[in-house]
This record gives sequence, C-alpha cells and structure tokens, in this order.
Amino acid sequence: MTGPRLLCVISDAEGAVQVSALLKQGFVPLQYQCRGKGTASSEILRLSGLGETDKAVSLAMIRREEAPGLLRQLNRALHLKHHGTGIAVTIPISGLQSSVMHLLDRPIPKKEEEDPPMASQSAYAMILAAVNQGFSDEVMDAARSAGATGGTVLRGRRRGLEEPMRFFGISLQEEQELILIVSSRKKKVGIMDAIHKQFGPKSPAQGVVLSMPVEDVMGLE
Repeated sequence: MTGPRLLCVISDAEGAVQVSALLKQGFVPLQYQCRGKGTASSEILRLSGLGETDKAVSLAMIRREEAPGLLRQLNRALHLKHHGTGIAVTIPISGLQSSVMHLLDRPIPKKEEEDPPMASQSAYAMILAAVNQGFSDEVMDAARSAGATGGTVLRGRRRGLEEPMRFFGISLQEEQELILIVSSRKKKVGIMDAIHKQFGPKSPAQGVVLSMPVEDVMGLE
C-alpha cells in the first residue's frame, strides 16, 4: 500500500535522542516525542529488561518507501533485535493535509545495503486504550490475561462534546491514561474484549479501546 506512514518508536530516553538524530539525518520534516511508562510484567522484566521504567514515544510522518531504510538504521542504532531495547512500528495513514504531504515529498537517500526482514503486515496490531487515571495497571493485568506481554502508558486529558459524553456518563477534562499495546493480530480481539468487559465506558474507568493496523514491526521478532 502506498501513501504516508506514521512511524512510532518506543524506547528509553537515551534511545529517543538517537531516534531524533536519525530522523534529522534523514531529513524527516515532522517528529514528535512524549514521555511514558513501560508496563511489562516482572517476569518479562527479568527476562528482557522491560518493566515499569521511563519510556519515550517518538512519532514521525514518513513516506512508505522510507520505512525499510529508517527501520534498518533504527535497528542498527537501538539494537532492536535484542529484547528490551525498544519497538518500532509503521502504521498506514489514510489522510493527510496537502501542505504536510508536500513536506514529505523530498529525495530519499540511496540504500546502502539490503533491507532486513520485517514482520508481515498482517502479523501485528496496535491497541490503544484510554482510561481514567489510576486504572492502567489493572488494564494491563486484564490485557496480560488475554496474551499481552507489555505496554506503554501515556498521560493526558479527555476532551469532547458535552452532549455525547453525558449520554455515556463520561466526565470531560478527566485526567487520562493512554495505554499502547503492540500485539499479534491473533490476540488482538481477545485483548480488546478483556479490556472492554472490565473497563468500558460505563465502568469507573470510563474506558475506550481501539486498534490500528501495523504494517512493519521491529523489536518483537
């Protein structure tokens, strides 16, 4: 599938500096970074180095043909083939304003070597769950019970139209926790169901859960 992609890289703070530098070297015009918290279980922490540690989420809009080269460079810099070093995924973007598309329209450096093998685009999905503050640990417990191995928590605030929110009994401007989980597509529905049943809109968590298709993956092989 052609068109723009959202590159999402989850790493530690040091890795985020390397990600930013690589994107600048590749003349990627737009990138964003925010802080989060890793939520892998203690067993995964023991085995792979993941856990309740500070994480950085780096986001950038790129062209589809840039993805293999950028992922190759990220793998080299962050050692993504090693457990606990980070995860990089690309997600198809269905629409983008013309001015940003124009920014993305620039020459791409020639490949220096063959692209590394990446997971099939049908193998993984990214799940996003938004819940009231204080529920992320319980959400991750439910997700793990359905096969998730870990996730990353971001903090924010819910905003929306008052009338639809009142219909569901959801309060506006509540502090929110956003949980990002990359899972196999086979486990996606089970994980989403487990979260929805315990933490849906009418629960105290007032949760919303959705999934996005993931195209390329590094860090989960």
